[in-house]
Amino acid sequence: MPKVMKQEPLALPAPVGQELVPVKEAAQGSNLQEGDEKANAREYNDLMDAYSLHQFMIRKGKVIDTTPEYASYKRTYAAHWGEITVVIHALEKLLGEYNVPLAYIDGKKAAKLAMDPFKKWTVDDLLNCVANQDTVMEYVKIPGRLFAGTNGKDLAATYISKTWRMYKQKKQYKFMKMFNDSANVIKEAYRRYRTKKQFREKLMQKYKEELVRSQNIYNRGTIGRVETDDARVQGEVARNQEETSRRNPRQQHFCQRTFPAPSP
Repeated sequence: MPKVMKQEPLALPAPVGQELVPVKEAAQGSNLQEGDEKANAREYNDLMDAYSLHQFMIRKGKVIDTTPEYASYKRTYAAHWGEITVVIHALEKLLGEYNVPLAYIDGKKAAKLAMDPFKKWTVDDLLNCVANQDTVMEYVKIPGRLFAGTNGKDLAATYISKTWRMYKQKKQYKFMKMFNDSANVIKEAYRRYRTKKQFREKLMQKYKEELVRSQNIYNRGTIGRVETDDARVQGEVARNQEETSRRNPRQQHFCQRTFPAPSP
């Protein structure tokens, strides 16, 4: 007879004292648990967005963007995140240049600064966004701290070159200003001399013209008077001759005898 093989059970026996749970009910329980976890996560995020101070950290010139507060800050200001990113990069650059170990940034002040598109930021405006400003200012006030960062040597070389060019240009400007002032004094003196000389020449020319005109007027008046006197004398002589010719011979004889003609 053929030998019959004994079959082993396909599933493990249920543990003693425990009830079997159907697979469908187990899946529903896990889904409920995940839903509760998501609901709790949403409630936590909502609470963070509503009550968080929105402060984040910049460590050695790099922002720490893995904290829950930074994520909440990014969600809250998502509409203006592009402008806020520019302010964050400016803060990273400033704090990195001074090699500040750790700085706490007030996100609300940074957002307020970013939402003003017409304002040019200054160092004071950026430092006003730092929460621990007193600690950061101890590093910023040190003159040599600016060259202690990663690009300290390049910044130092740039600063030295800039200072030397500024000194050279100032010296050249002072020399050119002194030269121009001296030239202006000479030009003004020459202009005054030329103006006075031209005025004297015009005045002398005017005086000569007036003198000639006065002389001509005087000469014309003198000649006219002489001609008038000669004409008057000639008229008197002519009238006397006419009167003499009209007298009768007796009067002429009397006049000749009484007033004899002068001998030549």
